[in-house]
Amino acid sequence: MLSGTHGEGWTPVRRGTHQLHFKFDDGELVLLSIRPEPFRMIKAGEKKYEYRRVYLSCATTAVLYVSSPVMAICGVAEFGTPIVDTVDRIAQIAESEHAGWGSATREYLRGLRVGYAIPVLSFREVSPIGISELKTALGAFTPPQSYLVLRNHPALKACLELRLFMSPGQGDEDNDRSV
Repeated sequence: MLSGTHGEGWTPVRRGTHQLHFKFDDGELVLLSIRPEPFRMIKAGEKKYEYRRVYLSCATTAVLYVSSPVMAICGVAEFGTPIVDTVDRIAQIAESEHAGWGSATREYLRGLRVGYAIPVLSFREVSPIGISELKTALGAFTPPQSYLVLRNHPALKACLELRLFMSPGQGDEDNDRSV
């Protein structure tokens, strides 16, 4: 998890004479692919849940890779423990969040016994890291179709921790938002 400069979400870390930086502390870290419109809605605070067919059953910190046409990591979100329930119940949560989302969510989850409604607890926009930069840094990079657990990808995890959680200039608190 990340814990906050203004409440929950981020831990300030002082390194030498540099300004404040942010460091990943504990919890499960994932790289999550997301389409541009849901990303925009999370960023704007309009989307309180991320709906998934498959996900972890614990709270996570998600590095958000925004798919085409953006093709870049653009944010980090703290997700609470997912609600894992029937498709109908997840559709009800979606409908209560935004009128009309229930039927779309039911269709998205069709064929499953359960779905996931993942609470978005906080969000931080980051300087974009494009796919070409990731490929250069890692030698090869293919974005996940849904998500991947970064502890299973140590080189990618190290690259992202260095770039997102420890790099100079990441202490701009204006980009922090708890929802």
